[in-house]
Amino acid sequence: MESPENRQEARRPRLGFAFLAHPTVQGVRFLTKVALAWFLVAAEFGEVMLAGLLVNFAAQLAVFGLDEALVYTPRPGRRLWRRLTLFLHGTGIAMTVPPIALAWAVAPMLGYPQLTGLVLVLAPWIWLNNLGVLPAAWLVRNRAYREVFLLDLWSILSFALVTLGLALGGAGVMAVVAGWYAQTAARVVAAVLFARRYPLEQGGEEDSMRDVLRYGAHMAGAGIAGFSSERVDTIGVGVVLGRVAYGLYDWALHLSQFIAQYVANVAERVLFPKLSRSHREDSIERAYLDAMRLVFTFLLPAHLVLAVAAPTAVQAFFPATWHGSAPLIAFFSLASGATCVEVVGITALKSCGKSRLVVGLGVARVALLCVALVPTLARGPADVAAGVALARLLSASLTMVAVARRLQLNPARAAHPARLGLLAFSLWSIAFAAVDWWAWNRLGTGPLLRLAIELASAALLWTVVRLASDRTALRKELALVRVRLRALPRGGGARRAA
Repeated sequence: MESPENRQEARRPRLGFAFLAHPTVQGVRFLTKVALAWFLVAAEFGEVMLAGLLVNFAAQLAVFGLDEALVYTPRPGRRLWRRLTLFLHGTGIAMTVPPIALAWAVAPMLGYPQLTGLVLVLAPWIWLNNLGVLPAAWLVRNRAYREVFLLDLWSILSFALVTLGLALGGAGVMAVVAGWYAQTAARVVAAVLFARRYPLEQGGEEDSMRDVLRYGAHMAGAGIAGFSSERVDTIGVGVVLGRVAYGLYDWALHLSQFIAQYVANVAERVLFPKLSRSHREDSIERAYLDAMRLVFTFLLPAHLVLAVAAPTAVQAFFPATWHGSAPLIAFFSLASGATCVEVVGITALKSCGKSRLVVGLGVARVALLCVALVPTLARGPADVAAGVALARLLSASLTMVAVARRLQLNPARAAHPARLGLLAFSLWSIAFAAVDWWAWNRLGTGPLLRLAIELASAALLWTVVRLASDRTALRKELALVRVRLRALPRGGGARRAA
């Protein structure tokens, strides 16, 4: 009979699972948003996304941070679960009113003719979303990460199938609304079913409802602050520039953030525990610099390729109504690359217990973003995106300086892991920019051939530059890939991990 320790160990996420689960879900979401460009014009997309933004903000308040509170509380029990469930029913119903009232008040002034109706239809989704809060949090508390992945995958597939199926039938913006409902309903059903595998313990002392709500309120406040800081630019564009600009802006933002979202997930599940352990062993400097070398070597080139290739790709694959998003995707790709640098730095600071510094950097990030919005909002979405990219670059620079000072990095030693990666990225950037300029100004080819030239030249130049400036690291990476490939037939079983 399998021991509890073995069962617990078997549930622990492996590195391969942590690296692959999140991008699978995000990939489905990414492809769905890309496909929507063929069924909706920018004005329709902007209106339904603004309605979703208002409802999501209310939903953040309705959850009241109880998802994180349930994971944190030391002594949950059946009585506490029932009381929290009733509380979430109440907040879910109560929070349907504010977004409807807000949409009714501002829609005529902003020029969004369908906004009030969309919010009215979406408002009950807040209560539906609350039904799955505790079961999903219970899975996370029990480290049932495979169930969490299946939960996410089932819900996003429901969204994709319903949304694209109805869009093919000509449902317009209501296809997106129905997709959101299908996604949440599937998530609730799956979460309830999966959570039954981990029953609550009967009897024993439970934490008080007041303490759990107090902790949840703190988490809700932090979540609302983070949500607001991430969305302040999109809200500004939607309010000042209208629904067409908002549609282009929000769509470009979704398309350019895939890698950064993946990095944030890996940083939370993999990098943070690794750096925390390295900090306890007094070896965090090396671990941080190794992580930064990977950012310089792989992530920044990927974002630069996306920024350079965006105008060509949008022209080649999307309707003319979306061509205005090309410069936005380019700027957001640069901002996303800076976000990857910042995520690694913030993770290192959290690993060292520098929570106040992390908060200070967060405040600085929001301040830089607000400063960038003031002169750019009146000039158009492309200028706003450029200002956001500049703000993110400055914020990433501040984070790198803060990490270097707090970790007391030795410049002589710090040069070795990260300097070669940064040197390779710099040389590759110059060569790639020159080739791209030549392709645009000399060849005069169609967008498909130009895109092929850009991608092929990026890969070829990256290989040549790595061989010239970072050959040892490249050989180690290739050797690691070969080892992983040889191990695939023997290492895939879930039981083997135990």
